[in-house]
Amino acid sequence: MKQFYVNALNVGSNPFAGQGFGHATSIGKSMAPQAFGHITNGVQAPKFGDVLGGLANNLNTTMKAPDTMLREHALYGTHEIHDIMIANSKAELAVNLTAQFTTKVMQAYDRILQIQV
Repeated sequence: MKQFYVNALNVGSNPFAGQGFGHATSIGKSMAPQAFGHITNGVQAPKFGDVLGGLANNLNTTMKAPDTMLREHALYGTHEIHDIMIANSKAELAVNLTAQFTTKVMQAYDRILQIQV
């Protein structure tokens, strides 16, 4: 998800490149309609929920990778120990980043609820 939104903010970049979505955007056009699943230029952009769902699936895959690699190493000797340790570090980092992201989203939600209209 981060890469999607980082690409969306770059001048002249196409956040949907290789995904079959839309055209390159310029700095003068708002990315908000595309980022939240609205139709822009006749093309359906991915919905925010779909992006988050994809990230959850990627996190799950990243978390399972070290266990799978360790099991395959024990049974078949197909992976090196340092590759398993790298995969374990990636999984740990992904979990930490997800926890921080969740905390920030909850803090933002709480702040929104505190706004008096």
